[in-house]
Amino acid sequence: LKMSAAYQSAALTTGSIMGLNPGQEKLLDAAVTASSAKIGIGPVQMMDMARDIGRLTTGTMSSEQSIGMIAPMAKYAKILEVTRHMAPEKSVDAALETMHLLRDYSPTSAKHLLNLVMAMGEMMPQDPLKTVTQLKQFAPALKNMGASDQDVATLMVFAARAGLGTGRGGTGLREVMLAALKPITMTSYMQVLKNKQADEIFG
Repeated sequence: LKMSAAYQSAALTTGSIMGLNPGQEKLLDAAVTASSAKIGIGPVQMMDMARDIGRLTTGTMSSEQSIGMIAPMAKYAKILEVTRHMAPEKSVDAALETMHLLRDYSPTSAKHLLNLVMAMGEMMPQDPLKTVTQLKQFAPALKNMGASDQDVATLMVFAARAGLGTGRGGTGLREVMLAALKPITMTSYMQVLKNKQADEIFG
């Protein structure tokens, strides 16, 4: 009974954050219950995880999309709990922050993105939270230049394994990367400009 009361309280908070209607509240309950049974994370903790997903995806995902993130996030959190002894709420925060940095908010691509984050974690000598800190230095500028998620991840792994993290070394490497990519970006820009001029000339 006590657990049920705690679950209902967590569900009300999550529903309020996500702005759910009664039908969506049923979808939330079903998603949390199914993931809890399949992954082995308690229902209250799973609902708290859903609350964090809702809080961190407000304005970038619809309520249905946020609910759709529960299952892949739960699996990801459980893997990190077993392999890295990382609290589920911390792993979810790290994953969602990575989504923001890579500007990828699609639940359909969540599995690929989470696999990418886990692969980075296995190859980088640090925990996912430090990986996110490092991503903050590189990802926005690289994404602005058209780099793919895979490209950004590869550069992060290279930087970490070379001992260039979030300090001066990492800042210096960021500038080197941006300088190296700038000519490529300018070439792409000029090609687009030429194509536009050709369209204007030849109709």
